Amino acid sequence: LEIHLSFIIVGLLLRFLILQQERAPILVPKSLVVYIGSIFFFIAYGLVRGGSMSPALWETRGLLYLTILMLVVPQIVRTRKEVNHVLVAIIAGITFRILEVNFLYAGASFTFLGSNGGWGSHEDAGFYAVLVVFAFAMYALKVESIPQKKTVTVLIIPALIAIVASDRRTAYPVLGAATVLLVFLL
Repeated sequence: LEIHLSFIIVGLLLRFLILQQERAPILVPKSLVVYIGSIFFFIAYGLVRGGSMSPALWETRGLLYLTILMLVVPQIVRTRKEVNHVLVAIIAGITFRILEVNFLYAGASFTFLGSNGGWGSHEDAGFYAVLVVFAFAMYALKVESIPQKKTVTVLIIPALIAIVASDRRTAYPVLGAATVLLVFLL
């Protein structure tokens, strides 16, 4: 992850130096500052209550990298076509995981035997839930992109099966929060 992120940043810097392209303004919204602050607050809170620094950093590094990506991505993805490509890549990645979990679950006769507490990794269930809400958002916002709309529509049932098969509690609050957010955004 660190190497990948480093290559993205180096490639972006080279793009600006060699091609001398104009950079998009780097915006740091207050919500991003609150997000970073809350991460550090809860790391400190955990350490004060007897937690260990090494696991705290390993568990939160992905969240901190996300903040870097929030600043870097607007420099890379600028056009509607590029945003569409990113969405297709995200849908493809989640689709692969959904199909994998469904095959594992079906291969185990729809049981959790041999799964060590659920099929798929812990955070995957949240992605499945977001994809379900994303499908409903595409219909609510009357998105005209037919291939993506058909793909996510076909994936609703397998995604719901993957949520059950993953046996992770994180999917349900994510599903609820994303649905509430969608309602407020509409």
